[in-house]
Amino acid sequence: MRTHSAAVTLPGGKSSVLEDKVDRILSQLPDLTQLLQERQDFVEGLSTLEMKVDRLLYALTPHTPVRLQTEWRRNDTQQMLEKLKQLVGLHQPSGGANQDQELRQENHQLREEKEQAEEQLHRARLENTKLSHRLALVVSGSGNSSSLMVDEAGVEDSSASQYGLQMEEMMHENQELLEINRKTRDEKRRLEERLAVMEDVNQMTEGNRSRLETENREKEKRISDIEGEKRQIEVKNRIMAEELGRCERNVTELVKRPAAMRDCAELYCYGVRKDGVYTIAPFRSRHLVTVWCDMTSEGGGWTVFVRRLRVGRHEVFNRDWIDYRRGFGRPWQEHWLGLEAVHHLTTTPHHLRMSATDLHGEHRAALWLSFSVASERSEYELSVGGYDRSESSLGDSMVAHHNLNGRKFSTRDVDNDDLESGNCVRDFSLGGGWWYRRCSYLSPTGPHAGYGRHMMSLWTPGNLTWVSLNQLAMMVRPASFPAC
Repeated sequence: MRTHSAAVTLPGGKSSVLEDKVDRILSQLPDLTQLLQERQDFVEGLSTLEMKVDRLLYALTPHTPVRLQTEWRRNDTQQMLEKLKQLVGLHQPSGGANQDQELRQENHQLREEKEQAEEQLHRARLENTKLSHRLALVVSGSGNSSSLMVDEAGVEDSSASQYGLQMEEMMHENQELLEINRKTRDEKRRLEERLAVMEDVNQMTEGNRSRLETENREKEKRISDIEGEKRQIEVKNRIMAEELGRCERNVTELVKRPAAMRDCAELYCYGVRKDGVYTIAPFRSRHLVTVWCDMTSEGGGWTVFVRRLRVGRHEVFNRDWIDYRRGFGRPWQEHWLGLEAVHHLTTTPHHLRMSATDLHGEHRAALWLSFSVASERSEYELSVGGYDRSESSLGDSMVAHHNLNGRKFSTRDVDNDDLESGNCVRDFSLGGGWWYRRCSYLSPTGPHAGYGRHMMSLWTPGNLTWVSLNQLAMMVRPASFPAC
């Protein structure tokens, strides 16, 4: 620190006196520096105390008396801080004749102020401790006044009385808070009970809604099914109405006709133009038969006496004489009209037509201009001829090779085939009856497939290759057709 004295140079004896003063001042500088440091520490401690007081005021905001008392102490502390800041802000000593005395006075004054500040800081810390303890008791809800006793030695009676009033107010407020808390808990419990009831009602409502949605979906499905059935019924009703209209027209036509037509040619003359099953009276008696009428081929009016179809139900043609005389089968499927009916139909000159379709869908036909069947006394002898080559695409399987003209009918129990050994019905057509002369190139009553032969050989004129058929029909019509 003596480095500063070397810079002072005065004439005469004044130089040594001034140097001594400067030395004394410099010797006291460490104490001043330490004092300034202590002042700075004290200021920082007071700032920390101020922050704690602020937090305590924030915590005690609902309790007005304690807050006011703390605010008063805060103001005192603030005034003391301002005074200390003024003291700290004093400038450093600059030297002079009375500098030593001033420094000592200031040092003594600073020591006294320091002691006063330490005493006030101690009291503030004590008050802070008591207030913190009271705040802890208020928060914990303790109602025992004896626990609020704190060592208040050295505190004035007026402060104790004031603290007592404040504590009573705080306890009263605490009781009010406890009552409010109890009411709040009761209200919360009631709300929770109501909420539980509402949740149960909500669950029941949700269950009912789910059931209603399921029932609605089922009803919609039933309605959709009913609408579908309704549409189907409407379609059926429309079809039935159309069928009824056709039936009414047929009934009208039937009313206009005689009691029964002799054959399909007479039905044609009365306006029938559609292929189908009809009832005829070939015997001119009450004995009626059903027959398939071909009303579209070659001018129509054809009465079918034998009909074979590969598709659908197959008829058994392995039958005896009586069945072939009476007839059997279904006219709309496979059918044999009966020899007795064919005999009565052909008592006048008739044409014979044979229609066939192979497995590839190719259709062919043949026409004979003369055809008749005698009575049972002659064993239904056949008369056939007049193959019309210009109208035929099939070969002449009735006359050209095995001439069937003049032949008697054969069945499994009646043999008229002229075969010296064997039996055409048994060996050739597997039980199917027909007119045979040592068998034939035509087997309309045989099986659809048997022994590699399939009903017909003469698919084209002069072609003797057996052909498989999907359809075969033989039909007759009066030679005078149309004779309306």
